[in-house]
Order: sequence, then structure tokens, then C-alpha cells
Amino acid sequence: IRANTGLRIALRVADEDDSRDVVEIGEAALLPREVPGRAILRSGPGQCAAVQLAYSGSSGSPASRVQSRPLGDPPPRNPFASAAASPTELDLAVSSAIRAAAAEQLGRPRPPWLEALPEHLKLSQVHSSGDALAIGWTDRPDQQRRELLEVNLSRDGGLLLLGASGSGRSTALQAGAMAAITQFQGRVQVYGIDAGTALGTLQAFSQVGAIISVEDSERVLRLLRRFARELQARSQPGGINSGRSPHLLLIDGFGAFEELYERINRGEAMELLLRIARDGRSLGLHVLLAANRRADVPPRLAALLGCQIFLRSPTEDDALMLGLEPESAAKETPPGRGWLQGHQVQVAQPDDLSQQGALRQLGTAEEIAALPRRLRFSQLPSLRGAPVTSGKGDQLDQGSAGDSASPPWNLLACGLEAEQMDLAILDLTHHHALVAGPPRSGKSSTLNTLALALRSNPNPNSNPNPNPNSNPASPANPASPASFLLAAHGSSAHDSTQWSAALLEPPCAADARNFLRATESSIRSGTPTLIAVDDVCTLLELPDGEQIEAELAELVRLGRTHPVRLVLSGDVDSLLRSYSDLIAQLRSSRTGILLGVDPDHHGALLHCSLEVRSELLPCTGRGWLVSPAAATAVQIAHP
Repeated sequence: IRANTGLRIALRVADEDDSRDVVEIGEAALLPREVPGRAILRSGPGQCAAVQLAYSGSSGSPASRVQSRPLGDPPPRNPFASAAASPTELDLAVSSAIRAAAAEQLGRPRPPWLEALPEHLKLSQVHSSGDALAIGWTDRPDQQRRELLEVNLSRDGGLLLLGASGSGRSTALQAGAMAAITQFQGRVQVYGIDAGTALGTLQAFSQVGAIISVEDSERVLRLLRRFARELQARSQPGGINSGRSPHLLLIDGFGAFEELYERINRGEAMELLLRIARDGRSLGLHVLLAANRRADVPPRLAALLGCQIFLRSPTEDDALMLGLEPESAAKETPPGRGWLQGHQVQVAQPDDLSQQGALRQLGTAEEIAALPRRLRFSQLPSLRGAPVTSGKGDQLDQGSAGDSASPPWNLLACGLEAEQMDLAILDLTHHHALVAGPPRSGKSSTLNTLALALRSNPNPNSNPNPNPNSNPASPANPASPASFLLAAHGSSAHDSTQWSAALLEPPCAADARNFLRATESSIRSGTPTLIAVDDVCTLLELPDGEQIEAELAELVRLGRTHPVRLVLSGDVDSLLRSYSDLIAQLRSSRTGILLGVDPDHHGALLHCSLEVRSELLPCTGRGWLVSPAAATAVQIAHP
């Protein structure tokens, strides 16, 4: 450049070497500091002179030399206002150059650098041509170009957004969800866990199954378990290429999520989330997280999210921990501005959701409902053809006994299971049952529900243990099943209209024994019969209570060859302390309902292990449906 430049100007420089580098003499380093614009001009070899450069920032219009005003008038408020508002000589020179270029019809010259990233960018301004989600722009000054900011879920597995409050992290999370809805149309299902309210606007789209508050632990855990079941289903042979839709799990405010759920169910939520993030990448299940700072996200989870965008950091120290310059924590950083792998990015804002009418109607995602705290029997789904759970974790084969179109009489619908909100069934096919719990847990109402379920059963005559001496087609087998209630105490919870006969508060053991003997005629005739005994421990403690126990033991023996089942209820601690052979026999069947019990201690009543379900708040009728295979959390309906 020096060899081909004749005219050179050197203002004051740091030292003589810099001066010689420009004008070949050292005098430019000796120029006075107090005289701006003083320079050394070189017009040719050995031709140097000191010059004073003109100042181009002064006003373009000549200033008035003299201002006159009448004596006594107040001075103007701002005598320099007109001069400050007028253009400078440099502004006039630029305007003249622009007018001359326009007159000569010259094109705009190519700037030596790209324009800065816009501070406001709409999602509709970025479009992806592949499978990746385009959510903004990436500045690549090293390559003199601008690239799409894309999240490739199949490659990256998930997205991690880190940024302070007001940095645009929630908006970026919305942009990721909207880009997926636009990209996959109706084939995507989106679910969110929100520590604030920002994600609530996505609820208007049919592809969004649920946006759940982080404090709703019951629905949050139900959502994570649903993702785990979906992961299990897709990992089976043939599950990957079965045309299943992509699933996105959004979590806004991960710091609050971890703080809350690390102590619920012994950290079950975190373990489920790690499994989804680890194994879901190739199966179409992806996690998108937004957090305040890097310390809020466990390293083993952050390592599973391949695309990590750092928005404005809360403090300079947080920026340094992320390998960014301290300036990335400046308050003036526009929302959505961030850094990805050392490059500056701008995340787009979602467009007005009210203008997405056509897109909002595409696809349907499964809702994540809360288990009702009070449930009526009439609200239960129909037993015929409905998915049901008997505490085994698997759905019952309703056609395994009796008519394939109708379940047998001894499958009694009693409520909803907590996991998938399926119909909960007390399976009395092979065993009698116990209903146990503390006072006011809903034991008496549960017995009424079982009686109502028996009368509502669409196939009451199906009998897995038929009496070989009875003719099923004879009038001795009536169409309606029979139900009998024997209760130690009268209570408003006992609804006698649900029972064929009821005896409340028997004055003595003989009356109770005679009542039980009277049921044998119905049993021996082949009628499906349910016999319920409420507060059985109190009855057995009556004088001559051994007569009641002997009669109940006889009914248990009849159940081996006749269509009769016993359901005994009582206080859970009293049943645990009982030495009755009858109680021990029913306990060994491992079938029944435990209401409002302590999972760590009361599972021993039915020889089962109960999971800790801290997210399920205690209420009347909430408990466990127990079978020989497993125990399932349920909400029992009331008549």
C-alpha cells in the first residue's frame, strides 16, 4: 500500500517508528497534543510539510457575527439552538455525494461488513428448508454471511436456553415450539411445564396437549410418566418406524422445577427427565429447557442437550463461566440476542397467535388431566369395552371369562386409576377382598360403590365358578345379582337402597349370624352374590363373635364352588393387629382397597409394597387398588 500511495498524512502518533512507517520521518510523534488536527503531509519522496487539517464537524451555515436585541429584553432561552440543529459540513458533504451518485445512477457500493443483526425479528421471517427448526439468525462475520439459526432435534437431541429475566428465554422457548408446529404441522405433540405464565399462549393450539404449572406436581409427574411410557412403546421392535408423531417437552424455569421435584417421590421427576433426554433423541421425544443460569441445570442433563444458546447472562461472573465476554451481561443487550458456539445470534419472536387460525386446528394432542378429588359413579366410563386396570399395571382381558363382549360379574368398577385415568376394577375372580383405612377415609362409601357396580354390571350371570348342581337356564338363576351388607355401626354413609338386604348395628352375634345364613339360599341357587361386612373387627369382638367368624368362614368356603364373594372392611391398624384366622386368610389373598394409608407401613396388610406418591394429595376415597400382581393408586367413586 505504501509503494502505491503518494499522498500520506500522519496525525500525532505514539512514537517515531510509527511516524517513519507512514511519512518516512519521525516528526509526527513530536506534534503537540493540545492542537488537534495538526499533521505531517507527505506529497512525494522527501517532500514533507506540517499542516493544519480543517474541522468538518462545525455548522454548515455561517454563524451570525453580531446579534442585536433591544435593551432590557430577556436573553433567548438557547442562543445556540439554531446552530445545534443545523447540519454539519460533514453531513452536507455526505448529502452532496449521495445526490451526485443518484444523478449519475450509480449503484450502492458493497459495504465491507454485513449489517448488524436486527433487534426485532419475527419467526415468519426465517424459513427452514430441511427437518431442522429455524428459530432465528446467526451472524458469521468470519465468512461474510448470515446463517439460519437452526435446531436439529435428531442430531442435537434437545435445546438448552440460558438467560436472565427479560433476556427473551421464554419467548425463545415459544419460538421453538411454534417452529415445530409449523414444521411438522399436525404430526407434532407439544407439552409444557411452566414456572411462570409465558407458555400459556401456546394452549390455543390443538397440537399442544397441556401447559402445566410447575407447582401442579400431580399433573407434572403424570406427564413425565406418559413420556416414559411413550419412550418404552417406541423402543419396542417396530415402534420407531411406526409413524408416531414427534413429542416436545418444554420446561420454562428449570431452576424452580429442580428445587421442587428433587424432594417429591425421592427425585422421581428428575430421573424420568434424564431418561427422556437420554433415550428420546432417536425416538422422536425431545426436551427443550430454559433456565436462569448454568448452575440451575445438572451437568449430566446439560450434556444431553446438544444445542445450547446463551442469552444475556444475569451477571458478568455467569458470563465468564459460560466462556463469554463480560459485555454479554450488559443490560442494553436486546431480548433474544445470544451466543451459540461463539457466534452471535438473534432468536425470533413468535408471530401474532391470532393470525395462526389454520395452523391452530391441525392435529390433536392428548390432554393431561388431574385426578378428580371427588368422583361420582355415574362419571365413570362404561365397563363394556373400556380400558380397565385391576392393580396389575396391565389392562384386563375382559373376554377371558364369560361373554367376550361383556365382563364377568365379579369385575367391579370402583373408580379411576391415577396413572392413565383408566377405569379401576376390583377383580374378585379368584379372591375375596379387604377394604381398609383410617376413620373417614371412605370405607363405607366404597362398599356402597361396589354394590352399585354389581347392579350396574352388564353381564351379571357370568360365573367363573358355576355350581355343578344348578341349571344356568333355570329360573333359579335370576337376572339380577344379590348384595348384602352387615355393618357393625349405622352411618349416613350406608345407603340401604344399593343393597338387596342390610343389617345395621346387630344387637347380638346371633342376629348377625342368622343374617349371614339367610344369604346362603341365594348363593346356592347360583345367583351372583356380594356380601360386605363393614367394621368387621368390631363384629368379631362382640360376645360370641366367634359365631360370626365361623359363618363368614363358611361363606369363604362356599366361594370356591359358588358365585359368592366377601368384601370385609375395617380400620387398617385393627386389621393389622387382628389374630383372626379369617382376617389372615383374606390378607393372604392380597386383594383389596387401601384408603388413606401410610405407604411405608400399611402395605404389609395385603403383603404388598406401596410406592411413595407425594404428588397425590390425600382426600376421601383416594388410595390403592391391590391385586396379587401390583398396587395401583386410584380415586374411588362414590354412588
